[in-house]
Amino acid sequence: MQHHLILILGFFLAALSALLFVRQLREHWGRWAILIDVWFDLMVLARLCANAYVIRLADGTASPYWRALIARSSVTVEAAAPALLLLAAIALLEAGIVSRTTIFIAAGATFGSGLLTAWQAVAPLLPYYPRYPISTLMAAIDPYAQAGFFVAFFAAILAVKKARQAPATRPQWQRSPSSLHGNSDWMPISVAQRIFQKGGIVVGEAYRPDRDRRQAGKAPLLRYDGNAGSGHCLVFAGSGGYKTTGVGIPSALEWTDALVYLDPSAEVFSTVRAAREDMGHQVISLNPEDGESGFNVLDWIDISTDRSLMDIQAVVAWLAGEQLGERWEDYFKHAARALIGCLLADILFSPDLAPEEKTLALLRRRVAQPIPGLRQFLTDIYDKGEAYGFGFPAQLAGNLKDITEKQFSGLYGEAGNITAWLAVPSLARLVCGSSFETQDLLSGDLDVFINVPLKVLHSSPQVCRVIVGALLNAAYEARGKMNGRVLFLLDEVARLGYMSILETARDAGRKYGINLLLMYQSLGQITATWGVQGRQAWFDSSYLKMFACLHDVNAAEFLSKACGDFTAVSEGYTYGSGTSSGASTARSRSTHESTSEQQLARRLIKPEEILQNLRYDEQIVLISNRRPLRCGRAIYFRRAEMVTRTETNGFQQFSQRVAR
Repeated sequence: MQHHLILILGFFLAALSALLFVRQLREHWGRWAILIDVWFDLMVLARLCANAYVIRLADGTASPYWRALIARSSVTVEAAAPALLLLAAIALLEAGIVSRTTIFIAAGATFGSGLLTAWQAVAPLLPYYPRYPISTLMAAIDPYAQAGFFVAFFAAILAVKKARQAPATRPQWQRSPSSLHGNSDWMPISVAQRIFQKGGIVVGEAYRPDRDRRQAGKAPLLRYDGNAGSGHCLVFAGSGGYKTTGVGIPSALEWTDALVYLDPSAEVFSTVRAAREDMGHQVISLNPEDGESGFNVLDWIDISTDRSLMDIQAVVAWLAGEQLGERWEDYFKHAARALIGCLLADILFSPDLAPEEKTLALLRRRVAQPIPGLRQFLTDIYDKGEAYGFGFPAQLAGNLKDITEKQFSGLYGEAGNITAWLAVPSLARLVCGSSFETQDLLSGDLDVFINVPLKVLHSSPQVCRVIVGALLNAAYEARGKMNGRVLFLLDEVARLGYMSILETARDAGRKYGINLLLMYQSLGQITATWGVQGRQAWFDSSYLKMFACLHDVNAAEFLSKACGDFTAVSEGYTYGSGTSSGASTARSRSTHESTSEQQLARRLIKPEEILQNLRYDEQIVLISNRRPLRCGRAIYFRRAEMVTRTETNGFQQFSQRVAR
């Protein structure tokens, strides 16, 4: 018995392997032959196992009567055992997993089991014919064998009827060689490995989680060096979507040039600090809670040319906040911006102030002085004339010094609100310190982690706007004269709001050595910040768009549409029956069935498949002018070589528990 089981199991595994090998072939006689062989092997296995089980059960029975009864019923159980497999196949049919063809083959195997049992019962009686009449021989057939045959027979009949009358299950489709409705397909992993074989921006892992989950944390990394295409990346992942652990920390570990990381949680800084220092980098954390580091966000402005006037206006925009399609109906807001611009220009152009005194903290003190003193201060600026600061401070002061008391009070209050956060010493220190200069970023070995807490970023985004803006402008004004490139990896970037300097870096940053990696929780965030047209501009200008853990139907629809369609072949089946009767007692019954095959367009991945089937460690990457890539995510705590280079923190331990 054991030898028979091993032999049949070997045939079954060989046939199943061959079936998987030819699963993509259409109308190939070998596929159907192998499928029939698989069910035949399953039928024989079921018969042998059922017979062995019942015989063992009989051997363990103490009563001679029941032992004999159970032993004789082994014939019935052996014949009917494949009906259990048939029942499972019907359940799969109703779930839309298998086709009707599978049910027909399974029913044939079940009926074959009944025939085999009947033959085993009839064959010993054949030598006695025609010595004995057929009726006598029929009476001598084992009733248990007869019962097994009829169970298998009726099970097969009912299964075929069920398959024929079942409502249309999901159409059975497969890819067509035609490109009538499109030819979209996933980028092969081997091609992705050739494209992303070097660089410090970690795209993901080179494997398909939907095909082989065992490669998680072991597959080679897919790396992007920031040189191909625009050099910019967008990451979209819902809350808890492993943006930090799957993109941020791996990239911080692998990027070897200068790095600016907006890290409100301070998770990344504590995790990768040692690894960045091992690269020979100076690692700075701008955190209002540690009371240590800060820099002068104005030290990059060169007052020797009138271009500094535009730089001053840019700083004022970061302080006051920019809006897409900004209108000029809010008089007090724009008058307050003019007041801040006037005072800031006077600070920067003043020959009486040392460079370390020209800070936003001094700007706040001047804005906060009483109204009479501020009016006199504006008069003094106006009196400095056109030769001072290219005439810019005097012109602004002339527009403001003589306005009515009510108007001045309005703009005075607005200017105070804009700069109120500078009255907080811990925040003012971040933008008025001396730990480093913006020019140090050009050396290629300075890393700046902006660790402003999320609640502060929400209430006072100005502090992060001026920091990011100053560092971006320092890199931009260098005109590519720096060591290596600078990666601006901005998590929670939607909190910053609209910043025109990011658009400038997006459009011209590549040739100046600037790479942007912006992380959003949804398409809604980027749309709210930049508008529909602005969102499209970001998609057009970003080389990589990475999507994972999406929760929004609109985002899933967008991604599904972006992945494209391919031409599929759908097989349809219809069955119907009816009866009719006339005035007489005559009645008629008719049945009809038909099969059809047609080419149709199918999405490479549907929105519901993105929302329901995409694993947390799986992502879809849209690459400019290439096929979409479906690959794993490089979650750092699953990779041994990354864990050894990081410091453990509470965020990591919690993420690991959730991932399990």
